Amino acid sequence: MERCDYSLTVEPLSELHLLIRWAQPVVPSHQRWCQLSLISLAETLRAHPWVAEAVAGDQSLAIECTHPGCQNRVEDFLAGELALCPSPSASHRSHLIEVRYGGEWGPDLAWVAQQCGCDQQTLIRRHTQGKYWAAFVGFQPGFAYLEGLDPKLQLPRRSTPRLRVEPGSVALASHYCAVYPAASPGGWHIIGRTDLTLFSASQTPPARIQPGDEVRFIQASHHD
Repeated sequence: MERCDYSLTVEPLSELHLLIRWAQPVVPSHQRWCQLSLISLAETLRAHPWVAEAVAGDQSLAIECTHPGCQNRVEDFLAGELALCPSPSASHRSHLIEVRYGGEWGPDLAWVAQQCGCDQQTLIRRHTQGKYWAAFVGFQPGFAYLEGLDPKLQLPRRSTPRLRVEPGSVALASHYCAVYPAASPGGWHIIGRTDLTLFSASQTPPARIQPGDEVRFIQASHHD
């Protein structure tokens, strides 16, 4: 990735909380660099005893201090970090996820293909050719918002969300792709399903996909 320089700002939210934002709009070609930089900064902050938690979101970073007196210490530390976007960490993992597309596993595949002006196999090929990375985790534990979706596959969310989406469902919405770690309501378009466990309290870490990780999808060779 080409290095890009963006300045960051810090805003107090409460006696315990701070929010870091970009001072300038981030252009699409620089989005990955900037997001990975926030993820790296969050990892650095979590190592400090006066930071209870640091969580990177969509183009922002929320910080929770251990007690009110620590906020100034965090701000002093950040003063040396906010002049330029910090370098991303190179310690993130790669995941290959096998997917059963269509049918009972991907009930929206045919409709998505129609909306995208292609046949189902073309849609599957475009999806599996994508190189994705986890921008942030939200909605439910282990639910990673994956950037890198082919623009030809980008659609708005469903007008009516489902009351239940099965765990392992591979879904699309807007410019994101994701895999549902657990059963829940959901308004994304489901194109397939994987047997991979995305979240388990007995795993270390509990969420298989962490912010910054790279993800690839592969079509299952057969359906059991």
